[in-house]
Amino acid sequence: MIEEGFGEYQWIVIVAFVVAFLLAISVGANDVANPFGTSVGSGALTLLQCFVLATLMETLGAITMGGAVSDTIRKKIVNVDAYNETSSEDIKKFLIGQLSAMFGAAVWQIIASVLKMPVSGTHSIVGAVVGFAIISKGVMAIQWWTIIKIVISWFASPVLSGVLAIALYTLVSKMILQAENRVSRACTFLPIFYSGVVGFNCYSIMRTMNKIYKWSGSCDDEAEDSEDGTGSFCFREWHFITIAFSVMAMVYIVIRCLYIPRILRKINALSKNLCPSPSSFQKMVAKLEKKLGLTLDAEIKEDAIEPEKILLEEKNFINPANDEKQDGSETPEMQICFKELQAFSACFDAYAHGGNDVGNSIGPVMAVWAVIQTCQTIAGCNINQTEPPQLWIIIFGCSGIILGLWTLGKRVIQTVGKDIASITPARGFSIDIMAGFTVLFGSMLQIPLSTTHCKVGAVVAVSLVHDRANVSCATFKKIAMAWFVTLPVSAVISALSYYFICMWVL
Repeated sequence: MIEEGFGEYQWIVIVAFVVAFLLAISVGANDVANPFGTSVGSGALTLLQCFVLATLMETLGAITMGGAVSDTIRKKIVNVDAYNETSSEDIKKFLIGQLSAMFGAAVWQIIASVLKMPVSGTHSIVGAVVGFAIISKGVMAIQWWTIIKIVISWFASPVLSGVLAIALYTLVSKMILQAENRVSRACTFLPIFYSGVVGFNCYSIMRTMNKIYKWSGSCDDEAEDSEDGTGSFCFREWHFITIAFSVMAMVYIVIRCLYIPRILRKINALSKNLCPSPSSFQKMVAKLEKKLGLTLDAEIKEDAIEPEKILLEEKNFINPANDEKQDGSETPEMQICFKELQAFSACFDAYAHGGNDVGNSIGPVMAVWAVIQTCQTIAGCNINQTEPPQLWIIIFGCSGIILGLWTLGKRVIQTVGKDIASITPARGFSIDIMAGFTVLFGSMLQIPLSTTHCKVGAVVAVSLVHDRANVSCATFKKIAMAWFVTLPVSAVISALSYYFICMWVL
């Protein structure tokens, strides 16, 4: 994709794409633990299932929504008017700055991953962009109102996701877990939960894709276009809402008529101690997981068995000596009801993560590409980057994220899924769905939220409500410390790399 004819800027383009890929790998190794960490920790998913689902959902989120946040990273943090478009030196400074930003963010996240510290990819790239801009053009080169909004969101997002997770957990606890007929209640609410997740995803996909790619045409020009007969169909807000509710209704019917009877059959078989023999496919997957080392603490057994048995034998949350701390989610029936729902909500969380965090890894390289493309025109370089987000660059960044997950993601999944608190599928569902909602809401508003903050905030909040002693203060302090040092450290690394590169080439 990197064309010939970039002249004096060609080395910047090549190095920028190499560093961008390393940045994407570091994001995948650290941040992708957030969506599926709790599902793996609760036993709802194995690591192999986590990696496969993450690959699919992160890619989908990146393709459909990744352009929105990348647009914020590449255009709305640095004041591009501070750079003189007619000066070849200023053009180089801007491009080298974007390269330095990616390098600073990548180096810090790799260091953090080696130290087993879950850090925010959003903090890293925003801090790195600020670092090069200040040393390049001074504090006036920063659009501080954008930075203020982002910083506020960093503190507000864990609080918001935590409050929302507590609200949903309280609803689930009161209406289902503490009810005498909890299985019947669960069967009533499960179709609502599934349809709600799908409906909101459908709405957000259509709304954001329309904003990014403008495939629906311009509503403002609808009247003018209709006069000359060239108008295209214009999607309005009520179209999105209507389609989303229609999809919700269809999902509700499918889950109620087809999925709920399957859940009841599983619960009935479990009550009679009847577990079907594992299929040849289940045995093959179990052996594959063992060979690949895709386990956290316990080794996978030689013989594959029914997933419900694995869940109940290896993840026993019931502590007879501490009955007052049980919330009802520890029973076998509730774990069967909620484990697939948690996995489903984790997919929603991964979709939101792909839409949000791919922008962190490809925002600067997309800025480099957009400026270089204009430098080949007669009019000359245009730092304002009017080009729309390039789909192939989004996919390029997403491939790096997935590679980072498969190679290094296991370590941080351990921290998020097990080291912060012990989680059941019912609690994990409340955590995943509301953390994903918070991140996706920020992506729709083009605010790059920290998925780390949202997930950790939800995990800590729900765990505190359930049992304060269940929260590991040492792990939380480690994560909080990483939150505070990420922005300044990445800014310093970016600024230093910018300084030395400029000394070498300018």
